[in-house]
Amino acid sequence: MTSTTSWTRARDQILQLCQGDADDRTLRLEALAVLRRVIGFDAYVWLMTDPETSVGSAPLADVPCLPELPQLIRLKYLTTVNRWTSIVGPVASLHQATDGDLARSLVWRDLLCRYQIGDIATSVHRDRFGCWAFLDLWRTQESPP
Repeated sequence: MTSTTSWTRARDQILQLCQGDADDRTLRLEALAVLRRVIGFDAYVWLMTDPETSVGSAPLADVPCLPELPQLIRLKYLTTVNRWTSIVGPVASLHQATDGDLARSLVWRDLLCRYQIGDIATSVHRDRFGCWAFLDLWRTQESPP
């Protein structure tokens, strides 16, 4: 279990990174390093999105299915479960969105099940102008919570 102090320290580190002058790729990589220390995850996808259309651009990904990236992107746009455009709050879990039946997700059923993905935490970054980015943190079924 991660302590409140660890969460606070991670938040402060990420806020400090955001105040720097790093480009978006460097900023995201550095933020991921901070997050990895407090949130265990095995893979990630972080897309910047157009705030008006929510269409992804500037992808940053480290996933086990990299050779199947075009299929992953296609399925991500086709899915209705836990999609960044339909998540109401700032964070959602695929496990929670499917009530534990991951096969209800097109992305999981048609691709990610082959890679033993046990859950995906999706955080949606939006403001009054729209969705600016989304981050998926993947855990394999063997990963501890």
